[in-house]
Amino acid sequence: MRSKKKLNLRYSFLEGIFGSMMAGASHDFFTPFLLILGGGSRHAGILNALPNFFSSIIMIKGADFVDMLGSRKNAVTILVFLQSVTIAFIAAMAMVAGLGVMPYIVAVTLFVGLGALGQPAWASMLSELVPSRRFGKYFGWRNRIMGFITVGTSTCAGLVLKHYRAVDPVSGFVIVFFAAFVFRMTSLWFFIKIEEPPMSTAREHYFSFRDFLGRKDALTRFVLFASAMSLSIHMAAPFFAVLMLRDLHFSYILYTSLISAGNVIIFLTTKRWGALADRIGNVRIMRFTSRAIAFIPLLWLVSQAPVFLFIVQIIAGFLYGGYLLSTTNYVYDASTAGTRTRCIAYFNTFNGLFIFAGSMISAVVIDYMPPVFGFNIFAILIMSSLMRIITAFVIPFRLKEVRPVKAISSKEMLTAMLSRDGLPAKTE
Repeated sequence: MRSKKKLNLRYSFLEGIFGSMMAGASHDFFTPFLLILGGGSRHAGILNALPNFFSSIIMIKGADFVDMLGSRKNAVTILVFLQSVTIAFIAAMAMVAGLGVMPYIVAVTLFVGLGALGQPAWASMLSELVPSRRFGKYFGWRNRIMGFITVGTSTCAGLVLKHYRAVDPVSGFVIVFFAAFVFRMTSLWFFIKIEEPPMSTAREHYFSFRDFLGRKDALTRFVLFASAMSLSIHMAAPFFAVLMLRDLHFSYILYTSLISAGNVIIFLTTKRWGALADRIGNVRIMRFTSRAIAFIPLLWLVSQAPVFLFIVQIIAGFLYGGYLLSTTNYVYDASTAGTRTRCIAYFNTFNGLFIFAGSMISAVVIDYMPPVFGFNIFAILIMSSLMRIITAFVIPFRLKEVRPVKAISSKEMLTAMLSRDGLPAKTE
């Protein structure tokens, strides 16, 4: 049994490698290609909003889809195959002269939605291959490796786009998106080799989305907090690519390097954040990182010099590494094996609707915002920062840890993160 679990984890690791390569050759380049097609700031907001809205709506039935098939593996296999076909279709669409902005946005929406629909079942399967006491350490290690692969692939994609930018920029995107298709199909091949752990279908594990929202427990309060933070963050998120490529006239290499700088720090620190979360819990990390993240957009107003922005991205990567890992692992901690697929699906639904709301608010108002230091996107960054401050500091969500953990101050937590042997003793 132990050797079978190790083999399944090995296949899941190989699947993750090629899935990460697919992500590196796709997600960060959807907005740049939108600009090539003639899209503007409002289109960028819609491109971020619609996929999240679509994903949220269909994910309500995601757990029911798994129950209908009776297998998480079968559900993920179908959805990943369809996602592969969709990215191949996007690559083919890029070759069509006069391609409109909206057909492209629809195709990206379908691509993102299919991936999101399969994520809860995939995460539920993977979580059952890892002992719960090692969630933080294992997923921190895994995320670190996959992150570097994503960054490396994204860097290579940026070099391809740089090479073709002066000659035929569309051809560069065709190559990058077709590579994403090949990577996704390869990841599917390894995923099929994983043996699915037995799936619990007990009736008592069923609860509707309305039931989920009506609960008044620690998980519900967490969902409200995380979703409000997502709304605040995604008021600004769609516009960084537009700011860098259109307004600041950065090259694809500089754009990719700045995006990668933050991601590299996320992946360098995520294993350590995970080990720390196993000891002190996820709530302490969420509180600290969310409050610091609230001020990140304001740093973009201080200076637009690439060196300074690299520093900003490094700080942001450090904070987001802890925030993203702790929010993901909190759902694992606060749910049981039988309810985990449904809890992840419902959390992603609610969170996605708030992401949609944040992106759409900015997409609607951005053309009416007064320029700040010459750019109306800076006004959006200020608005996003204010919403983050309200969410992180003002609204009393009463977040509660769901397992015994060691109490620790912010200073001790930073010392633990930055020193070699600073991790606190484990609480049993």
